[in-house]
Amino acid sequence: MKVNTNISQIVNNIKDYTFEIIDKESDKNLYTTISRVYSIEKNINTIIKEDKIENIDIDCLYLANYVLNIEQATTKANTLNFKDSETSINEILDSLRLKFKLNSETVNRVKTIIIESFPFNETKLLESKIISDANIMDFAGNQGRDRLKKMYEQMILKDFKLSKSNWYDTLIGILDGYRITTHFGQTHVQPSIDKLYKSLRKERKDHKNHTNLILQKELKISDQEIKKLKKDISKIKGRDDRGIQTLFRNTSRNHYTLNKMVDGKARIMITINSIILSLILGGIIGKSSNEVVLNIPSIIFAVTNLISIAFAIISITPNKTQGNFTEEDIRSKKGNLLYFGNFHNMHYRDFEWAFLQLLQDKDYLYTSMIKDFYYQGQILQVKNKLIRISLYSFLIGLVAAIASHFIIHWL
Repeated sequence: MKVNTNISQIVNNIKDYTFEIIDKESDKNLYTTISRVYSIEKNINTIIKEDKIENIDIDCLYLANYVLNIEQATTKANTLNFKDSETSINEILDSLRLKFKLNSETVNRVKTIIIESFPFNETKLLESKIISDANIMDFAGNQGRDRLKKMYEQMILKDFKLSKSNWYDTLIGILDGYRITTHFGQTHVQPSIDKLYKSLRKERKDHKNHTNLILQKELKISDQEIKKLKKDISKIKGRDDRGIQTLFRNTSRNHYTLNKMVDGKARIMITINSIILSLILGGIIGKSSNEVVLNIPSIIFAVTNLISIAFAIISITPNKTQGNFTEEDIRSKKGNLLYFGNFHNMHYRDFEWAFLQLLQDKDYLYTSMIKDFYYQGQILQVKNKLIRISLYSFLIGLVAAIASHFIIHWL
């Protein structure tokens, strides 16, 4: 007997309703799209056809797909917890039962199919096995990695508390415990999933090694010490936020004033040296070639003027920055959003999300300001060093030119 894959009118109406919800929530759903609904349906039909499956409840199978997509599109959770998903699915099924007059038997069967299809759960119903394998098929093949990326980006947009490292750990854990049960899945899907599993393990190892290498270059202050300090600060009762804000404001003003003074000195050095250099070059060009010895003081001063100008220009040259950050930087509270050089290449939506994360976490905000002051100080130190070289070059050139002038005339 061939299974009829034509769904009832009620299920078809629920399908249209699912599309409406997905379209309404499309701004944050990069993975849960109408195309995904069709993709899972295609996978379901492929498994049924290839395994020659008969006597299944196609309506409940398709309904399970729609409910899962509604749950993914509308979830307010920010952690990967299948217990929370189960609660959300119960609410969705109750809503559909009332809206489309579904009978209790259908609702209970759809719920069972969905719960059994979750990772680490035992699949007893044939429909549960089919939709479970249909979902995992979405990550097999050439487009699997791209879909995983979109799923991760969707979770970030929905404020999931999930770093890149945790994402790798979650995927590897799910794939490690996942068991494909249909014959078609075991034959055609399992090899691709095994390949994906090995690839993710390698990437996770590379990511961990890269992170460790970065940490080794930092100061040898333990993470426990920093965490304890932040925890102690956050627990201080009667914490004077106004005093803290005044401190940050004064520090910022001082840094701005010092930076302005350094830039002013650089401009003065460039102007003075440029004028002197112009006069020297004009005087040298105007003299005859047989007076080369007399030009030595001017040549010495001209060379040191050029050196002084060069270092003054370098001191006010902006640093080249990457202009973006990763979502893991924000999740781990490492990204500094207060300096334009860290976000000028980012899309507005990504920057808005990151800044809102900063604003809702007072400790993260203060940590970012501390980090910003630190790097401002580093930049000021470099500028001051370059300006000192510029000033010393001018002074040495002036002394050397005067000394050489007297030596030449005395000889």
